[in-house]
Amino acid sequence: MFSRFQEFRLAFYGLQGAYEEFGYSHNQGELGELRATIHQLEGALNTLFNELPPLIAQKLSDVENNRVLATIAFVAAVLLVLLYIIRQISALEKQLINAREHEIQANRAKSAFLANMSHEIRTPLNGILGMTEILGDTRLTASQKDHLATINASSQTLLMLINDILDLSKIESGHLEICPHTTAIKETIYDTAALIAPKAQQKSLDILIEIDPDVPDYVQADEQKVRQTLMNLASNAIKFTEAGHIAFKLKASDTNQDTVTLGFVVADTGIGIDQEKQKRVFEEFKQENSDTSKDYGGTGLGLAICSKMVEMMGGKITLTSAKGKGSTFSFELTFERDNHSVKNELAKSICYVTHSPNPLLMDEFKRYKLEVFTRHDVDESFNEFNENTIVVFDDASILPSLKRCANHLPHVLLRDNKAALDCSNIDVSAFITSPLFGNRLINTLRQSNVEQSEQPTDIKVEDDVDRKHFKILVVEDNKVNQQIVSLNLKKLSIDFVIANNGQEAVDIYQQQHSSIGLVLMDCMMPVLDGFEATKAIREFEKSQELKQTHIIALTASVLDDDIKKCYDSGMDDYLPKPFKRDILMEKLDARFQNA
Repeated sequence: MFSRFQEFRLAFYGLQGAYEEFGYSHNQGELGELRATIHQLEGALNTLFNELPPLIAQKLSDVENNRVLATIAFVAAVLLVLLYIIRQISALEKQLINAREHEIQANRAKSAFLANMSHEIRTPLNGILGMTEILGDTRLTASQKDHLATINASSQTLLMLINDILDLSKIESGHLEICPHTTAIKETIYDTAALIAPKAQQKSLDILIEIDPDVPDYVQADEQKVRQTLMNLASNAIKFTEAGHIAFKLKASDTNQDTVTLGFVVADTGIGIDQEKQKRVFEEFKQENSDTSKDYGGTGLGLAICSKMVEMMGGKITLTSAKGKGSTFSFELTFERDNHSVKNELAKSICYVTHSPNPLLMDEFKRYKLEVFTRHDVDESFNEFNENTIVVFDDASILPSLKRCANHLPHVLLRDNKAALDCSNIDVSAFITSPLFGNRLINTLRQSNVEQSEQPTDIKVEDDVDRKHFKILVVEDNKVNQQIVSLNLKKLSIDFVIANNGQEAVDIYQQQHSSIGLVLMDCMMPVLDGFEATKAIREFEKSQELKQTHIIALTASVLDDDIKKCYDSGMDDYLPKPFKRDILMEKLDARFQNA
């Protein structure tokens, strides 16, 4: 367009020149106006095409420069933000590392504290439980045996509390393991009920037990975890129940040749739990409300531990409850079957005098393969029974008749748990407390016509093993524990020698190694601890090319690290305090037979 305008301008100027030759002025008239207009238009076009493009280019260049600067500024800002974030992350990472180190140190301190407290508490507790077991072998009346059983049950409850605290620590650290072994599963119910029986007596509560006949006698289970779970649930029930009963149920379901699913139930008629507060009772250190802790006490640990233990064993605890109507805790666990069976070592028959036979007791008689004769009254026909018959009766008022007609037979009174204290002065051979049966039943029947004395008991060993050739080195610094082990070994007719610390043990072993067949080694001792003493004994055996002597750790610590330390130092087995005599006998028996 501009070029055409230029052509027009040149043509116009040519025409203007022609007009001027004829005497016309180009600044006048219409031509003058046209010329002025053309000049204006020329100036505008010149500005448009010659001046504006550089200005526009300059402006665009400025915009581009500003965009680059803005981009650079944005990138710089992002880099600064990233640098700040990186520095913050680095600082946070350092804080986390420090916190983790502090946590590890705190856990180590807590573990050391728990290990020390476990040892300090278990050591005197071992003395209590050990002496009650030894005292139970002496000549006692039925009432004294009952009181002794209460002492033992209370001590076991304290031991359970210690185990709860230790197990919570293990659960939190992920170190708690499930270890199945042969377990008399029905005994877990009976023993749990027996442990809460003294408290139930004080509160006049009934204890009810219902066990499905299809429940096998033995399964592969982690017995300690099952017992602890039941004990925590039962302790919780007895704490919050002031009237009524505590019920235990054990039922079988989904049975097959290899496994069985068992349902455990602990129910009470206590205060109950509000629906909206039922979930929180399974949290650590939580109870239904603050008043519950104030009125009934407790740490709030029991149910939390129960829930976690049951989950580790493959189950889940469920709670059914209503305020003022009691609570029912239940869980199911699947176990592998075990081929062990109940053996009848009692060559006796039972004369059961009752007007209303106890169904659970009858099931127990059947389980132990005992021949049972049922009688409603006492008459002269009792003279027909010989000394191999034990009379079991549930009505104390017939005792004079029994003394008259069956005085030659042992009399065992079946009493209700609530009436146990009222029967303590009755002159009978023994008491059976319903429904606390199982091993308690068969042991009571076995001992009912035998007066207990301090006669030594032989350990079961093979005939060709002469244990007089064996001497046990007992390494223990605590005098009470020395006495307990000594009394138990004397009853087993086993020779022994005592060392008061690890250094004495090493010295005695080096001098008498030829006659020492087994070592019971405490771990925490002055002068030289059990771990170092064991290492010294192993080094001596290696230097003398001797066969390794079996060493059993005998210690109050139950922490996994300490147990591992026992085996790492060269020990062969582990026996935690407080220990039961039958467990000690099993380990000694196995050692003698493998000698």
